[in-house]
Amino acid sequence: MSTILENSSVPSDLRLFKCKLCDKTFKKRGYLAAHIKHVHIAASRPFKCDQCPKTYKRKVHLDAHILTHTDLRPFDCEFCDKNFKTKDALSIHQKHSHHGIKPKKKYSFACKLCPKAYTSRQRLEEHQYSHDRIKKFICDLCGSQQSTTGNLVAHIRRVHEPRPNIKFQCHLCGAEFKNKTSVSCHINYIHGDCKPKCHICGKVVSNKQVLKDHINCHTGEKPYPCEYCSKSFASKSVLKTHVRQHTGEKPYSCEYCSKSFASKSVLKTHVRQHTGETPFKCSVCPKAFKQRSALTGHFKSNHSVIKSNHANVTS
Repeated sequence: MSTILENSSVPSDLRLFKCKLCDKTFKKRGYLAAHIKHVHIAASRPFKCDQCPKTYKRKVHLDAHILTHTDLRPFDCEFCDKNFKTKDALSIHQKHSHHGIKPKKKYSFACKLCPKAYTSRQRLEEHQYSHDRIKKFICDLCGSQQSTTGNLVAHIRRVHEPRPNIKFQCHLCGAEFKNKTSVSCHINYIHGDCKPKCHICGKVVSNKQVLKDHINCHTGEKPYPCEYCSKSFASKSVLKTHVRQHTGEKPYSCEYCSKSFASKSVLKTHVRQHTGETPFKCSVCPKAFKQRSALTGHFKSNHSVIKSNHANVTS
């Protein structure tokens, strides 16, 4: 759908992307994609919803979509008491809930700037902003800018929403819950014997999948290959973080500044620059640090003599 007018040896700020449909040129591929979408694709979808930006090729599809803006749910399930706004939604419900057919995610919306694909146009559009680092989702309460709607919702819940009335508290750690059942589950899985345990080193983990990935660290097995390079990993979570190096995705946003990060642990370390929290305390002197690596370096530089003297005495 596009062509680059200059070759790759030309500096990126001078390259132009040309539209094959109308010969207009753009400095960025993302601008060209937006032009094609709003100018050319919109022309082929003449039926526009008057309540949202969606457009359709056929009026019957528009009529079905308009139901989503109303409270009408005319399609009843014959197997249960649920009802739905569209026939497609009813069909999907019956397949998954009553016929035992597991849903398959279709990654039909591919990014033109990287190999990543998404299950919906909305997710794709949110991802495309990560290439230009544009944050268009603005919090109405404090003006904080977020790169995706998910990050914005998470920000509002974390920063602005008042905590609900908590009535039940764990007597072992003080964690708070809305009901007694949640407290019981928490005690069993966090403090009790329900958590899975590694038979090699005795480490207790949160669930069976984490245990399976943990055991891979002992055996050296790496069953999770990266689709973008030749590397493989022992756990799904490490693979997921690694893939973001290829896609440029940074889903974890700082609530204090505009920075975003590829992993939650890096965000957690960064937030301490704003809060001043120093959780890593030296066991020999009163000093404390924001990062474990800083504590390790401090101990080696200042207290290694104490450690060696202690070793000599004990030997």
